[in-house]
Amino acid sequence: MAGARKFKLCEATARPSRDDIVALTPLSAQITGIPYISEHDKEVADEILSAA
Repeated sequence: MAGARKFKLCEATARPSRDDIVALTPLSAQITGIPYISEHDKEVADEILSAA
């Protein structure tokens, strides 16, 4: 899903970065250092849930 939001690879500003991808398994998160999918944007989700 890394290219789902940014799909014009010819433009430097549209290239996917490490912030655009997530690891789908805990093991891949541990090996790569990429955030696990349930931890990605967790702080933002917690803020939204606590404001309700």
